[in-house]
Amino acid sequence: MALNTFDFVPEDGFLDTEAYPDPSTEAQVRTQLMSLHTQTKDYLNTQVKTAIEAIAASQGDPEAIAEIMDALDDLDDIVGTLPDDVAALDTRVTALESAVSVEAYIMSENDWDGSTFSFEDDYSSSMYNIEIALNGDEADAAELAAWGAAGIVGSATTNVVTALGSVPSIPLHIILKVEHL
Repeated sequence: MALNTFDFVPEDGFLDTEAYPDPSTEAQVRTQLMSLHTQTKDYLNTQVKTAIEAIAASQGDPEAIAEIMDALDDLDDIVGTLPDDVAALDTRVTALESAVSVEAYIMSENDWDGSTFSFEDDYSSSMYNIEIALNGDEADAAELAAWGAAGIVGSATTNVVTALGSVPSIPLHIILKVEHL
């Protein structure tokens, strides 16, 4: 039995836009992906398994038959684990998505230490990577001017920024992107 006898249902598979419309929800994506998995599993469990059982039985060797049946049971277990693997992958993706947050933050003019501003107390570089930007929804013209005059640069190793120009003398409304390591 050749693998080319495996046909998608519907026959055109994922190219059939009526049976597989462009998904608009996560549930539709999962349903369509699991459809392919289910068809593959059914094919392996019926066509391949039946063919191998027939070959083993025709040989009449009880040990060979037992070995092949054990291998087929292992195949059932492997093919049957995809939904669990998808769930585990979904859990990992969700964890990664929740590892990044974006929040409003105010850099107080009183929290500068000379020309540096540290986020380390709240966001230790051993646990977080951060990115900052002026918050266009909150900042006014004075903040924009102070931000530009400050020439703020970051560090690749710490969550401390440095003002290469004038240290801001007013609070700056910023956006803080925090990635949990």
